[in-house]
Amino acid sequence: AVLGTTMFEVSTDRTTSRNNFNTVFSVLSDVSSGISSTDSLQAIDTISRLTSQPSLLSNDSQVTASSILNSSLAFAASSPSSVNPSTVLNAVSNIASAVELSTTAEANSSSFTNYQSGVYSSLGSSVSSLVSIVASTLVPYQSTTTTSPKVNMTVEYAPASELVSRNLTSSSSSSGTSFTAYIPPTVFANQSLVSEDTSVFGVLLEFGFNPHSNSSGAANLTSLATELTFYSDLSTSSQSALAIQDLSSPILLYIPLANNTNTSSVSCQFLNTSLNTWQTSGCSVHSVTNDTCVCACTHTTMFAVAGSVWSN
Repeated sequence: AVLGTTMFEVSTDRTTSRNNFNTVFSVLSDVSSGISSTDSLQAIDTISRLTSQPSLLSNDSQVTASSILNSSLAFAASSPSSVNPSTVLNAVSNIASAVELSTTAEANSSSFTNYQSGVYSSLGSSVSSLVSIVASTLVPYQSTTTTSPKVNMTVEYAPASELVSRNLTSSSSSSGTSFTAYIPPTVFANQSLVSEDTSVFGVLLEFGFNPHSNSSGAANLTSLATELTFYSDLSTSSQSALAIQDLSSPILLYIPLANNTNTSSVSCQFLNTSLNTWQTSGCSVHSVTNDTCVCACTHTTMFAVAGSVWSN
């Protein structure tokens, strides 16, 4: 099968016609199965450029773009140093913005809900793939932060002793505040495979969309979705996060709130991935201000704040 390489060059011929623009994505969808490691970097760059006008993307185009981005990242993992994290996150942000621009009429239909959750989930997978790609380029005592309108990502690689009793912070979000996590000194106490000298990856993610929008309780969230995870290895396909739980001293998560949040009604929640639902077990409100809720949690995962928003 021949990958239509020339189709990925169509982005140099920008169009302002929504119909013509989405015809391009229809053709890209037909040839996307032919993407290989040779084409993957070009495909990522093209998707980033083709999606730079989110208002021109139909629902089908969003699905196609997120699918191509995902498959391209899988191939690009073989040459991680060639992947530009900013290009990837900008593509993710563009597609997420396109979803948000969908009309109210579309948003009220069940088919829209399924499409939305599918695209957001695919974008979340792309971010996870990027984390692994970026991590594979780091050496101990090295960290990197990449920002975009919809996703901020910080990956730090250091001995376990260097990751505790300190803050890990993402870059400033669109809300003007930062997602920060204070890591207590005992966070790795129950990890038999982690000693003070063991190098560990600390990953901090801040999403301007919910990668798990189909989860139970997602509609009640009034903050950005944030994630804190630690890995002892991110270089293999069998990677899994360290099971940080039941901590004697909690992790403190400084989570930015949405504008007009009723701060008297907030609760700290985490995503139970097994049940696909947001819960409060192991998390409590430590303190809250007009723009930030500090959550005290005894485990790591994806976090958010639930509550109500004052009406104008």
